[in-house]
Amino acid sequence: MKKYSKGKRVICATKRAFEVIYKAQGFKEVKEKVETENKGDENSTDAQESDDTDEK
Repeated sequence: MKKYSKGKRVICATKRAFEVIYKAQGFKEVKEKVETENKGDENSTDAQESDDTDEK
């Protein structure tokens, strides 16, 4: 199931339920950007640690 939001309210619903019930109420699909940002931060940290060990 995907997540949809309307202001601060977040719901989980199937695509069909969203289209039939929630879309008309103004809900919009939530894009999961947080996971992508966290992965990017971890990779940059790993790269920095690798640089430190290469210099020694």
